[in-house]
Amino acid sequence: MSPVTACLACGRHIPRGKSYCHEHRPRNGSTRQWRELRAQILARDRYTCQTCGAPAEHVDHVRPLRDGGSDQPGNLVAACAECNLRKGSKGAPRIARRDRLADTPPATASEAAQAAGGSPDGR
Repeated sequence: MSPVTACLACGRHIPRGKSYCHEHRPRNGSTRQWRELRAQILARDRYTCQTCGAPAEHVDHVRPLRDGGSDQPGNLVAACAECNLRKGSKGAPRIARRDRLADTPPATASEAAQAAGGSPDGR
């Protein structure tokens, strides 16, 4: 029996008993570093889905990791659950509001709540 096998994602040789190389190993997103980055992205995008404008509770990769995307802030956007889960790992269909919010400061909690509820005159 060979002491190595192939990574399921790229074919690189890896130790037997493993399925993926270090670069392609599945991640559950629960590291402290990811939680901090997630909070930064949500604040940067004012807790607003960058696809539909609804309140956002997810952070989405514009270019999926499986297609060579990264966890760099430029590849991450805030997304509502519906948009993020519908898209899966297919890539973002359109980021409608990203350019408008790129240079704005992070939202405060009250600004995020106001954005989630909208204004009384419907704007």
